[in-house]
Amino acid sequence: MNFNTNLLVSTLGNLPGIIEMYVSNIPNDKLDIKRNKGTWTNKEHVYHLASVHKILYNRIELIEDTKNPIIKPFFPDREISIIDLYNSVEDAFI
Repeated sequence: MNFNTNLLVSTLGNLPGIIEMYVSNIPNDKLDIKRNKGTWTNKEHVYHLASVHKILYNRIELIEDTKNPIIKPFFPDREISIIDLYNSVEDAFI
C-alpha cells in the first residue's frame, strides 16, 4: 500500500472547514445534549476533534520536518478540560 503523506496533510488541513460546515447546521440548543448517560455532548465531540486535530497535524509536521522527531504522548485525562480551551464551538477550529 502506498502512503500519500501529501494527501493526508491536505485532508487534515481541510478537516476544520468540513466540521465547521457540519456543526453550523446543528442548532445551539442541540449542542449540549447527551444521547446516553456517560457519553459526550455534541459540543464536547467538536472540542475533542479540534484538539486532537491540532495534535495530529502538529505531529505530522514534526515528522516531516525533523530527522529524529520526539513525539510527546498525549494523555487527555491529564490535560485541562477540552471545553476550557475554547470560547465557543466556532473558536475550536479557528
